[in-house]
Amino acid sequence: MANERYKDKPLRRFLELYVLDAIGKLEKKDRTLLEQMTPKLCETFGTKGTWKQAIEKAMKFPSHMPSLIAENWEKNLKLAKEQKHQLDPQEYAMQFVDNNLTQ
Repeated sequence: MANERYKDKPLRRFLELYVLDAIGKLEKKDRTLLEQMTPKLCETFGTKGTWKQAIEKAMKFPSHMPSLIAENWEKNLKLAKEQKHQLDPQEYAMQFVDNNLTQ
């Protein structure tokens, strides 16, 4: 299932990881992998800096994008709590990317 989600859309997973980082839910293993991939990501997107900066340049995100994502996460957490639901960070990241960052 996950492989189909990313077929022909490799940036989608990076966007999900970006969202997870913005909401403070990026796993250590994913962070380590992204840090190892930083030179290639920067080369691919023609920038220097961190993996996040490479994604931000590729997507032309505003500098305050992480705070916008975090605010949206907090709002959705509150709504979920009011409805007695638990919001899964990975599901949120996937939905956020699908609804806001990809076509």
